[in-house]
Amino acid sequence: MSDTRACKSCSYLNTARAESCAACGTPLDESSAPVHPGETLRDPDDLTLPTSPLLRAVLRGEPDAATPPAAAPVTKATVERLSPTVDQAALLRDLAERLHTRKVAPTVQYAGFFVRLGAFLIDSIVLGAFAVPLAAAGYFGLRAGMLVIGHSEPIQPDETILTLLIAGWFAMAAVYFTVLHHTYGQTIGKSLLGLEVRTLDLGEVGIMRCLIRTLGYAVSSSFLGFGFLLVALTPRKRGWHDLIAGTCVVRLARDEAAA
Repeated sequence: MSDTRACKSCSYLNTARAESCAACGTPLDESSAPVHPGETLRDPDDLTLPTSPLLRAVLRGEPDAATPPAAAPVTKATVERLSPTVDQAALLRDLAERLHTRKVAPTVQYAGFFVRLGAFLIDSIVLGAFAVPLAAAGYFGLRAGMLVIGHSEPIQPDETILTLLIAGWFAMAAVYFTVLHHTYGQTIGKSLLGLEVRTLDLGEVGIMRCLIRTLGYAVSSSFLGFGFLLVALTPRKRGWHDLIAGTCVVRLARDEAAA
């Protein structure tokens, strides 16, 4: 195939002997390097803006700044007329469409200390609403059982009963946080404040990861709750329980929170 010379104004490929562009009439100087037709298109995966006026016009959908104001708008017919081939024009339109339809990764906003504290307080109220009636039912049930066997003296809330009640509360809290985080990614408190627990790559958390995270609350509670204070100090707002389980807490977008 013979060498060609590209016009600097419209990128039309002229014959090597042409003195002016056959498409726009621009004089071709001697510095126009011969260009092989196969080298006039970029790699389709290269999404950088090309320097060719024609390619810029196709990608932007409007005439280039160097084009005279009186020029007609760039249309499909114009592109096909100025392009070396119709197939190459189709490739350019496909590249333009890919540029305009590229998806931008959403910005992740990690939940801070105070909003997570608010969610925890709401969860504590929810747990208390269930724990107090259950504790009262357990106490009066035990007292009724003692009366049945003939023990008429009132039962005092000794250390054993208090230990059982505290253990029952922690067991209920462990089930509450583990099951809700695994099933929905959030507890009632987190749901009301638009928060969700996710893995570091923003995926869903599994049941074992949720259990480890719940048990990690005990570690975060040590040293006067310093593990929870790390939420306010670390870049991704992660406490010790998050570091142990490999999780983070993010703020949901409005459309996600409403879903």
